[in-house]
Amino acid sequence: MEESEQKQVSKRRKGRWWKVLLWSVLGLWAILLVGIQIVLNSRVLTSIANRYASEYIEGNVEFSDIKASVFKSFPNLNVSIEGFVLTYPHERFASFDSLIPPGDSLHFSGWQFPSSPCHPERSEGSVRSEGSDTLASFSRLSASVNYMEALKKKIRIPHVVLEHPRIFLHRYDSLSGNWNVLRLPSSDPEDTSSIKLPPISIGRVSLEKNPFTVYTSIPDDLEGAVSLDHLSVKNHREQHYDVDLDTRLHLRTSATGTLDLPFKLQTRFFPDLEKRIYSVKGLKASVAMIEMAADGLVDMSGENIFIKADATIDDQPVSEVTGYFGDNFPILKKLKTDARVSLDAHCNGYYIAQTKELPQMSVHLSVPDSKVGWEGIDEEGRMDRRPMWELPSFRARG
Repeated sequence: MEESEQKQVSKRRKGRWWKVLLWSVLGLWAILLVGIQIVLNSRVLTSIANRYASEYIEGNVEFSDIKASVFKSFPNLNVSIEGFVLTYPHERFASFDSLIPPGDSLHFSGWQFPSSPCHPERSEGSVRSEGSDTLASFSRLSASVNYMEALKKKIRIPHVVLEHPRIFLHRYDSLSGNWNVLRLPSSDPEDTSSIKLPPISIGRVSLEKNPFTVYTSIPDDLEGAVSLDHLSVKNHREQHYDVDLDTRLHLRTSATGTLDLPFKLQTRFFPDLEKRIYSVKGLKASVAMIEMAADGLVDMSGENIFIKADATIDDQPVSEVTGYFGDNFPILKKLKTDARVSLDAHCNGYYIAQTKELPQMSVHLSVPDSKVGWEGIDEEGRMDRRPMWELPSFRARG
């Protein structure tokens, strides 16, 4: 009996010691977390953010608030930034002002004090007296960072939420664009002048509250805007990303006028950043009323870019296409048909960067039995067979 009681007493003592040890570890961990929370106050975070901004950005970065929480997304560190604006001096690209066509134009998007000798009317309603233009802004960014991985000099971000982002990209010639104010890391291993970023892994990305992006290109006579309704990007075990996109494209050129295109996309994206090989599988896209399926791979590891892709459009009514694009291309309104088109396209080869030669492609187009008419002509033609047009192999240069 005495031996049994001694064992029970010993067992209880060990249990108490384990409890004391456990509570001690938890207490130390709590003290550590509270200490981190105290150290990472807004003033310290602002200093860190400004230091990194000066290294990576040749412009001005402002934000209304920045804060961190070790408890909000424990065991990750949650960082949030509010009221972010990235600007640059208008004078940086003012030499290209004379190339911008007059009148209302997306080329002026992001200009906050866009007065120039070529467009003096644009100085009305200016916001910043110092003459700065906006490259990007957002109302709030929330990101969870795994600080244990950060100690290993790796940045792992399980979740990012970006609210009300605005991006204004302007291309002026083959070498100049307003994004040149960003000091992006070089992909050349021999380049020692650019800043090297640590490995970054992002789990899931959500863009919310009407994201809006503008892209203009003076050499291409192109103005475009993207109004995003929904974007979800989810990382699966560092292997691929599930992408779900629902947006509207606004395009304008002097040749085609303005096109408004609803665009939806779902795909699995497989990036290999180290080998510079990128592929998509199970892509399903819808542009206006045209639905397409595709798979593809791009290998950028060599001097030239290897492209392999397969795309299909199945049983597309021609009348829907002519009806939608008829305002931009009036000649399409004259075509009257009940034809339905199917298309298979294949690409397998290299894009030669030096000569701008596209890789070898083949296209197979089929149209089943259908009626064909033209406005102003009473008679109707008929495709009474199953016509097929094939381009088994061709190349093109741009």
